[in-house]
Amino acid sequence: MAGNVRTKWLLLASLILSVLRSAFGQLSLPLPEGPHAVGFTSTTLVTARSSDSDKDRRRELVLQVWYPATPEGKPRSYMDPNTAAAVAENLKFPAGFERQVVVTARLDAPTAEGRFPIIVFSHGLGWTPFLYQSLLEDLASRGHVVIAVTHPSGAAVTLYPDGRSIALAPRFKASDAEPAINQEVDTWVQDFKDIVDALARSNWLGQLSAHLDLKHIVLAGHSLGGTAAVRAACADDRVAAAIALEGKARRKDKKPEPINKPVMHMMGGYNRLELEGSQYEVNDGGTLYEVILNGTGHTSFSDVVYVYRNFADSAWKARHRYELDPARAIQITRDYFAAFLDHTFAGTPSVLLKPVSYAAYVDNPRTSGYPEVVLRISAK
Repeated sequence: MAGNVRTKWLLLASLILSVLRSAFGQLSLPLPEGPHAVGFTSTTLVTARSSDSDKDRRRELVLQVWYPATPEGKPRSYMDPNTAAAVAENLKFPAGFERQVVVTARLDAPTAEGRFPIIVFSHGLGWTPFLYQSLLEDLASRGHVVIAVTHPSGAAVTLYPDGRSIALAPRFKASDAEPAINQEVDTWVQDFKDIVDALARSNWLGQLSAHLDLKHIVLAGHSLGGTAAVRAACADDRVAAAIALEGKARRKDKKPEPINKPVMHMMGGYNRLELEGSQYEVNDGGTLYEVILNGTGHTSFSDVVYVYRNFADSAWKARHRYELDPARAIQITRDYFAAFLDHTFAGTPSVLLKPVSYAAYVDNPRTSGYPEVVLRISAK
């Protein structure tokens, strides 16, 4: 009972703080909805492979970690200035935008009691894990350890603790970048494998290592990160499932990506004809949940639209006036992640994962899920 009271007070305090921040011109990301406070830390992982940018070095991954925590520790910024500058250049955000965005996670907060399932998350090409914090904070608050990888040469910028940095590789900006992008999937798949390998090492993540539930691992990602997550998960018996946000298959042979375990693929309604039913092939053991969120596009499954709308001019807002409100898109994405993970790890049924008829939407909308969503399930 005491824990529930404390959680309610924390949520109330967070809500009050959010209102005050808005009054002073700051932008708060949607608050996490789980029972846990959220901690944040970062580390690196040196692999056995050669660096893409320096053949005399081994490939070194930068990892950002969000996790269930006790409500202690120092507040953290949304994004460091160097990463924010690279994001601003790539996505046409105003300089210094990161100073206005407020997050919930606290630096190096003590880990909550218990063992928690693990989600390894990958960003889109030219992006950064920090652009998905509204989702990643929520996952941690609901009782998951989220390990987000920054892929060297494939992120907006990769910053190391010793001051080194690696920019997005020029080959991905070329007019004929498609072959290089398709080839990059294999590199990111190996990054996923190296992280899963490292999870079993004692004390690799410091205080967090004792709280990892190694029997429950899911790989997830957006765009190219989603592509790699599905491919890596289906090749690794240690991984239970995968989630792709707009994860185009990108196979060299142009064939659908075979899946042999549960996979949820969320996509925007704008891209439905391009992606629906043509990217993944269900094999024995596989189940595919195709979730089409109408009124959204490629960037809707991140913080990008939610943040950018505060800086956009009237012409941009007019062009996007028929799109789903970004806060609602974030809410739906969070809820589908939670439903899929609960079903994967605990077999918990959810109305969100059951196709419903149009009549059910009209007659009983509260139990039929979100009317913006079209769901199709394929199993074998």
